[in-house]
Amino acid sequence: MTAPLTAVILAGGLSRRMNGVAKGTLPLAGEAVIQHVIRRLLPQVSRIIINANDQQAYQSFGLPLIPDQRPDYAGPLAGVEAALQSVSEEWILTVAVDIPFLPHDLVAILRQQAVDAPVTVSSRGRCHPVVCLWPRTVLPNIRNALDKRAFKLVQWFSLHPHVVVPFADWPGGVDPFFNLNQPDQLLEAEGWLSKLAGAC
Repeated sequence: MTAPLTAVILAGGLSRRMNGVAKGTLPLAGEAVIQHVIRRLLPQVSRIIINANDQQAYQSFGLPLIPDQRPDYAGPLAGVEAALQSVSEEWILTVAVDIPFLPHDLVAILRQQAVDAPVTVSSRGRCHPVVCLWPRTVLPNIRNALDKRAFKLVQWFSLHPHVVVPFADWPGGVDPFFNLNQPDQLLEAEGWLSKLAGAC
């Protein structure tokens, strides 16, 4: 698998645990969280798109924006559907907007495992299905699940073949797929960034 690859940053949620503020726009070490994600993706992919239902929140980042095709914030699986519908490539990469420590070799490692099934990641024994290399061939199955109101990514993966690639922690014990769900985790991530400058 060597074709150009589009990455889609999934930012379509309601951010309830962040008091409704779009998580990608929150400040982390002097810049928005999404800018950390973009910087890690840029060297690895040919194009980046943001899947956002609150498009006004992400207009200033200068990237193409696509909304979900489903109403009522149907979750990350709806974002994957919108992403696959919006690009012509045979594969896409999705990541969450709130994962600031993505590995620099993420795409290279996932490409090595690419067959005709999604390739997702795990760390510390836990799977992170929102970070995934998706083949276009799964789009009908995703549509079918959403039509049946089966919105959860974990449920979809439990019913379909996929590959899980494990990743080790960054130096210092930082989970590469640590995600920012609560305000105090922003402070935790900022501390790691200052300690690991240059290492990750």
